[in-house]
Amino acid sequence: MSPALERLMQHRTVISIAHRLSTIQAASQVIVLADGRAAEVGTYDELMARPSGLFRKLVNRQSGALE
Repeated sequence: MSPALERLMQHRTVISIAHRLSTIQAASQVIVLADGRAAEVGTYDELMARPSGLFRKLVNRQSGALE
C-alpha cells in the first residue's frame, strides 16, 4: 500500500473489498465472506496461520502456491 494511502486512512474506518489479497496485509481486521456470512475474522497474519482456513487457501491459490 502506498504511504499516501496509508496516511489518508489513519484514524479512519475503511471498508475495502480486495481481489488482490496482498493489498490488505496492513488491515487491522479482515473479514472473509462466504455464502453470505462471515466465515473468518482476524488479522492477515492470524488468518494465514490457520492451516486449513479459507483465507489461506484463497491467498495460496492467488499466489500460485501448492495447497
